[in-house]
Amino acid sequence: MQLLDATVLEACGISPVDTVLVGLSGGADSVALLHSLQQCLRDNLLSGLSAAHLHHGIRGESAVADAAFCARLCSQWNIPLAVGHVDVPLFARENSVSIEQAARKLRYAFLHEQAMQAGASCIAVAHHAGDQAETILMHLMRGSARAGLAGMRMQNGDVIRPLLKQSRHDIET
Repeated sequence: MQLLDATVLEACGISPVDTVLVGLSGGADSVALLHSLQQCLRDNLLSGLSAAHLHHGIRGESAVADAAFCARLCSQWNIPLAVGHVDVPLFARENSVSIEQAARKLRYAFLHEQAMQAGASCIAVAHHAGDQAETILMHLMRGSARAGLAGMRMQNGDVIRPLLKQSRHDIET
């Protein structure tokens, strides 16, 4: 099963001359995204592909194992990988924000920095249909206006979500 094709890439604003940076956590979603974009690269639907992995300083040894897995995978697939480390709990305390807010802010700052260094025109993240449903429910619970009920877009500036219409089951398959 192929998760991505030229139609999905076009819906995300990607053209064959683009280089894409993938936010790679090491989980099933981001690995499937990287694999699918690697196929697109092979099929000449992309100009270049790289990945970035951020250690958030939260999960200890399991996070170290994730970073090592990402490094091995990218080495096997011949995909450049940037690895960073931040202290999310410290940032959260110093800025009086939640761990989730701090992690998101630091992750996207890191991804944007790495995209610039890699010459990437966009950053691909592995949000899928289940994440979309969760986002809409969260917006409903907080009493969001109609705009918030739309959820995430496939393209939001330079951040793209090519798997947004895919189910978790399809991704894992």
